[in-house]
Amino acid sequence: MVNEIAEAVEVAKVTEKVTADQVLKLKEALEQARIEMMEMESLIGQITAMPLDHAVVTSVHHAKTTVKVGDRVMIRPGSQFEGQSYDQGTVVTRPAKGGDGQTWVRVEFDDGDVNEYHAALVDDKASRQVDLVLVDGSGEAHVTIFLNGRLVDVAYPKDGGKIRPGDAVLINRVTSGIVKLLGHDEVVSGPVVRVSSVRDDMVEVESEGTTVACLRGTVDVKIGDRVLLDPAKVCVSKNLGQPESSFRVSEGTRITWDMIGGLQDAKMEVQEAVEMPYTHPAVYAFYNKKPAKGILLYGPPGCGKTMLGKAAATAVAMVHGTGAVGFFYIKAPELLNKYVGETEFNIRSMFELCKAHKEQHGHPAVLFVDEADALLNRRGSGISSDVDRTIVPAFLTEMDGLEDSAAIVILATNRHDTLDPAVLRDGRIDRKIRVGRPGPKECAAILEMNLDGVPLANGSTHAELATCIAEDIFGEHRHLADVKTSVGQHKLLLGHAVSGAMVAGVVEKAVGLAIRRDISTKKSRGLEKDDLSKAVEITFGNARQMDNRELCQELAESLGEKYEGAKRAK
Repeated sequence: MVNEIAEAVEVAKVTEKVTADQVLKLKEALEQARIEMMEMESLIGQITAMPLDHAVVTSVHHAKTTVKVGDRVMIRPGSQFEGQSYDQGTVVTRPAKGGDGQTWVRVEFDDGDVNEYHAALVDDKASRQVDLVLVDGSGEAHVTIFLNGRLVDVAYPKDGGKIRPGDAVLINRVTSGIVKLLGHDEVVSGPVVRVSSVRDDMVEVESEGTTVACLRGTVDVKIGDRVLLDPAKVCVSKNLGQPESSFRVSEGTRITWDMIGGLQDAKMEVQEAVEMPYTHPAVYAFYNKKPAKGILLYGPPGCGKTMLGKAAATAVAMVHGTGAVGFFYIKAPELLNKYVGETEFNIRSMFELCKAHKEQHGHPAVLFVDEADALLNRRGSGISSDVDRTIVPAFLTEMDGLEDSAAIVILATNRHDTLDPAVLRDGRIDRKIRVGRPGPKECAAILEMNLDGVPLANGSTHAELATCIAEDIFGEHRHLADVKTSVGQHKLLLGHAVSGAMVAGVVEKAVGLAIRRDISTKKSRGLEKDDLSKAVEITFGNARQMDNRELCQELAESLGEKYEGAKRAK
């Protein structure tokens, strides 16, 4: 433009076809154009040099296509009705089809005029008439962003593509307009947090020991995921997946009551707690009795507590006729974390998983917490630097807030005396079931189950071998220690130390001996009684080398006597 004016001035001078006044006017126009160009260049420089701010889209408001009752409007300039009224008006009727097949509304203007107009606010194919405009401009497409700690409405960019809540954008500080829609690889990093709850478009995350609600955006997340937030902690920017080291849950179990040898009393009590409320709901309703919320299984290690939990989960699924067992096995020590608030987060997460299972499958899950004494020890005991002062209350809060029948909590421990009393009170842990050591008959039953499927030598049966080896295990010749009590002296035998795990180990050792023998002789003969007897001898030898003071104390307590000491048997 400047060059064109300059050329016109030079041509005028040469041709002398214009007056001096005209030349002066051309020079003034040239100078004005130069000033405007300098201002534009300065503005462009400011804009391009100005740093861009990062912002997060919180909501998207698309352009209105029609007016509605209550909207404040004016007649659009250029409309066929222009001039009918220059005042503002209010839409007083809902859009309705007219005789021409188009949608009309009635407007009452502030000057008293009342007329009907096309309701459309856009010029689309269905309606070529746009008669009204919104007074406040709210009908235009705009985006609400979170910028520098506040919510700001900005225009929807014409070439911005598809913008969705949670998207990160660059904002020009001068124009407050969206300059660019950022991809996930361009987003500025914020804090890494873990998801504790998912609610439609919102998620709850654990951040610095507190729960924060933020937008899920366009990222798919689930409970327990580690996610990257934007710097303002408004929206999830990226899903980093499940953490490598955290507690694990398992829904896979097909253990049934018939697969558990012995433990008849314990099985019956667990069945009453987890099955009967659903197999006999009318009886429970008659007595206004709710299903047990929690069960404590306590007793020596290796005696079937975990097996009972798995069988309970299978039973619940079978009662409700679903294939989703819902057995969540948690090792309590794996919930513990050195960072403040992480253990409490893990506790909340495992209960959230149970609630999600109930919502998806329609029946409660079984939440089995093994070694519960590591997590829920008595408060004020001085163990673990008294971290239980926050861990135990977090567990109690989840137990109390658990919806009816959302989960059956089973705690397993061999140190029930160290658990916090508030955890064990009725209304939380309703059933306390001791899972004791098997006797000779139970030992034979467990042996027979573990021998099932093992090929035997000719002339032997599973039942015969099981009975014979059980008698060997409980024999008086399996003498481990002499126990002195307040009443007298007693023998600690291998039978006093027996457990389901030990019995299964005897069978494993015997099979290993049989395999070694068959490889040596190059002939498969099957498991023999001698193999099992040797396995019992190995197990007995190992037990003699162990520190058996706890077993000695257990024997004294079972006899109702005071333990005073023990001496290893010769």
